[in-house]
Amino acid sequence: MRVAAIIAAAGSGTRAGGPKLALRLGENSFLGRICRSLCLTSVDEIVVVVQPPFALWAQAECPQARVVVNASPELGMLSSLVLGAGKAAESAGGLLVVPVDHPLVQPETYESLLRTFRETPDAMVFPKHAGRSGHPVLVPASLLQGTISPDQEGGLQALIRASGIRRMAVPVDDAGILRNVNYPQDLP
Repeated sequence: MRVAAIIAAAGSGTRAGGPKLALRLGENSFLGRICRSLCLTSVDEIVVVVQPPFALWAQAECPQARVVVNASPELGMLSSLVLGAGKAAESAGGLLVVPVDHPLVQPETYESLLRTFRETPDAMVFPKHAGRSGHPVLVPASLLQGTISPDQEGGLQALIRASGIRRMAVPVDDAGILRNVNYPQDLP
């Protein structure tokens, strides 16, 4: 089963001091680090959703990706995911939802999620470390296709709950799934 990774990177990052996709972690931007990790996996395609001013920069930072511009990022992450899902190949049966503020996820974690989803494509698959759930999540593509309001209250979590889809935790040895960078002090 083909899986497209959708990197949600259109947020303004006001709490972090600027758009998170461009924040640096060593030599790499968050976006660059995530793209490099995804390229080490069996994901079939990468779609990056950004604000208008970052389209060319994102393409240079992640040349393997299809870059999609979210002209209304203020509608929230679900609006980016719906746009990204619409630009993923029609043959994609799964969507790996990767928030750009989780740049420390290891390639092995992505691969574990991909493997589990390909064995159980009717479930929402998510990583679990030290008893806590984290990001990214992998969902059937049908969940984000069709008539979804991009500003639906509650975002992706509400959509998942309303769908009644089965949820599968994948135990991983990766604390990066829990590291959400919202403020400069959250950086390692």
